Amino acid sequence: MVDTGAPTATLTAATLPSTSSASVRSSEAGTAYLVKNTVIVTDLASITNAAGTTWNTVAIGTANTATNLALAGLDDGTYELYTTDAAGNLSAKATNTVVVDSTAPTISSILLTSATGIQNSRLNAGDVVTATVRMSEAVTVTGTPSLALTIGTSTVSATYDSSTSTSTELKFTYKILANQTDANGISIGPNALTLGTATIRDAAGNTATITSTSVADNTDYLVDTSPPDATLVSTGNLLTTAVALVKSSETGTAYLVKNSVTVTDLASITGAADANWNSVAITTADSDTEMSLTGLDNGSYHLYTVDSAGNLSRQSATGVVVAAPEIPIPGGGKLINPLQADGNWYYYWDANGDGIANDLVNYASVQQVQAELDIIKPGAYQIATIGDVTPKKANSNTRTGFGANADYDDLLAIWDAYNDFEQPGSTYMKFTTPGNVYGWQERPYWAKTVGETTIRSYVSNTGEVVTQVDQNNLYDVAIRVL
Repeated sequence: MVDTGAPTATLTAATLPSTSSASVRSSEAGTAYLVKNTVIVTDLASITNAAGTTWNTVAIGTANTATNLALAGLDDGTYELYTTDAAGNLSAKATNTVVVDSTAPTISSILLTSATGIQNSRLNAGDVVTATVRMSEAVTVTGTPSLALTIGTSTVSATYDSSTSTSTELKFTYKILANQTDANGISIGPNALTLGTATIRDAAGNTATITSTSVADNTDYLVDTSPPDATLVSTGNLLTTAVALVKSSETGTAYLVKNSVTVTDLASITGAADANWNSVAITTADSDTEMSLTGLDNGSYHLYTVDSAGNLSRQSATGVVVAAPEIPIPGGGKLINPLQADGNWYYYWDANGDGIANDLVNYASVQQVQAELDIIKPGAYQIATIGDVTPKKANSNTRTGFGANADYDDLLAIWDAYNDFEQPGSTYMKFTTPGNVYGWQERPYWAKTVGETTIRSYVSNTGEVVTQVDQNNLYDVAIRVL
């Protein structure tokens, strides 16, 4: 009987270690040959004459039946299947291939690769650093391995992040905690990867070798969780045309923030209205730095500083009170010559807007300017009042300086702060206290008692309160910033 028909070889595709077997079959009984794809196959002799580590064989006792072909002794590589029948006819190679892989995957490198929240190569509390373990080949991870990082003198454990890992790059993340510090940068010790109950294997099932060398301090990932100290060098009352002297114990940025802003983090500052804060870069630690006050609303301010890592300081121990040198009024005129008394800012109403504090108006004008001030900013300004007291002289109980005195509101506080009472026998509002803004008129001012509608006038040259004043009388006007 003559048989010239070649059998058909079938191979189940797989990646296997050399300790395993490939599943093969042939359409006829005979012999199967698993041959490395580097061998050029032209006939049976080209197989059997090849190096012994490049081919293995197994007898096919039954046609079309799966048979195990041992991979022992074979080199790693890709293998193709050929079969011969009883007549010696050689098949074409099977469609599929088998990869023999007996080499365990290894760690190629470990690197710190990214961090959320990092600023100027510095991490602070809450920032998350990512380390990447690069493998020599594709692997599958089961469970949750960990990676040891060194921060300062402490070893911490970074957690495997399967959601961002790939088959060749394993990602590990760690959140920086308060009070951690590393001025040299995060480092990684030798053999930092720990499996625990986890496994790392390649497609052939080889368990990864996880030994690794140490990674030196990385200055791109410094750790600084300590907030700086903010110092407001300037004190007292400042006009927006001036500068405030500020300093911080660390380089970074200083923020002068209005007291009405609730500060919890940097975003609560920068998210506030622009007129409620100003900032300046701190390029030298513990050194006075000038901060412009331009554009700030009137009010009380404290200082905060942020270091290069983004740590926010506590509020400065002292504050300043800021006021614009003049405030335009929509209906005409402006507020000029600001001065301070009992912690409040007061302006003289320059009704004609000529910049000179010499404007006498009747009460109807007073009511008009109050309405116009409410247009600028509702509830921010009011006509200066007089407390429900009528002392003969505002300094009758020997008050000195700017200290609080509940008996004296607004006009009386101004008179008491700026009269010339230190000179024996003087009872005049002179506005001559050194270092303060001058220019207010030394004569009566319109006012009303707090909580009442009674119109009163404070007579400046005696400190007396005059009631039941004719509303057509002409007096000066003082405006308080609330």
